[in-house]
Amino acid sequence: MYEIFLLIIIFIIISRYDLKYIILLLIVIFSLLKYYKQYDKNESNFPYNISYILNRLEKYKNINDIEYKFGMKYFSSFMDVIKKINNNKYDNLNDKYDSAEEYLHLSIKHFNSLTLSSDNSNLKTDIELLHKEGLILLKNTSKKLNDQWGKNPNTTKKQIIFDLPKPHNSSFIYKK
Repeated sequence: MYEIFLLIIIFIIISRYDLKYIILLLIVIFSLLKYYKQYDKNESNFPYNISYILNRLEKYKNINDIEYKFGMKYFSSFMDVIKKINNNKYDNLNDKYDSAEEYLHLSIKHFNSLTLSSDNSNLKTDIELLHKEGLILLKNTSKKLNDQWGKNPNTTKKQIIFDLPKPHNSSFIYKK
């Protein structure tokens, strides 16, 4: 909508001013548009409370940059899978739920390795808060999937029992 308004203003300006002023104004307008579009792309894909926690964790990135990057990578993967599950973009949602749960635990595991080098209580608190927020997202997603299962139970779906203990020998379980 703002593009149409911008074009109308540009045509009004073109009719009244010299070419050099018009070109200068167009350069300024397009650079501002590019800046604001870039700003919109850099907007966080996380909810506010999670973004706040991740910004606090970024202070501890210099403790172990590799573990921090892996933690962020897995947490981003977790959020992507959760969003796609909530938007029904997968065929087998229950398998994707399991992978989202695994991404969350891997992310927290990597973030917890930052505490080995630093005995900072704020860091531990932030990681615990991030874990709780991730578990809340998982629980809400499991409720949604269980509601779908309750409406149409079949053998290709399963009921998700949130926070069910995992087998200790999970390396023997066949994964696709």
